[in-house]
Amino acid sequence: MATRKAISNKFYVDGAGERSNSPTAESVTVGFEFYTGEKDKDEKNIVGSTVLLDTSKLSDGTRIQAMCHGLAQKIGDEWSGKGADAEEICGTMIERIMGGEWNMPSGAGSGPRPSMVLDAVLAVLFAKGAKDSEGLRAAVSAKLAVDGARKGALLDPAINAEFLRLKAESAAKRAKEAAAKAKAPVAEGDDVFDFLAGFTPEAEETEAAE
Repeated sequence: MATRKAISNKFYVDGAGERSNSPTAESVTVGFEFYTGEKDKDEKNIVGSTVLLDTSKLSDGTRIQAMCHGLAQKIGDEWSGKGADAEEICGTMIERIMGGEWNMPSGAGSGPRPSMVLDAVLAVLFAKGAKDSEGLRAAVSAKLAVDGARKGALLDPAINAEFLRLKAESAAKRAKEAAAKAKAPVAEGDDVFDFLAGFTPEAEETEAAE
């Protein structure tokens, strides 16, 4: 299978002129490099031209449109090809972004849902006799906000078991809602596809046998 040839690369620049491959909270410029199609002595693509977009020159309306498009793209990319887990991944990504997380290590995926890990930790603490309070919730939330903390918490067998229970409970709830929706009357204008329209099992079996 032929390898697709790279023709360009995008990058970001902050106010101090520092360049990065991913946007940061200080990014002010979006850049695009276009390759000549040739390689240098180190087998790196040779840049033929560069185009820059200064975000400070965008109108407020365009900036909001770009922000919304970027968020939709960022969140939607996470569940591409994931099928049934899409809704859970969507919720996880929104929670992460609302919590100030944007970049994740390559291949890390959306990770465990922050609120679900918090609930799992609290459930284990309550089972050990801890009393529910705003102070306790704030302390656990702060502990889980540290890089890698949620993943570390799930290495605890008790917390992981509770997390999996909550995850299964959430999936069961979504399945129940989907089943109810499938039985509900279809309203005019609903985007519904009847996959089995006109399908007769006996006729299909006879045709297949022939």
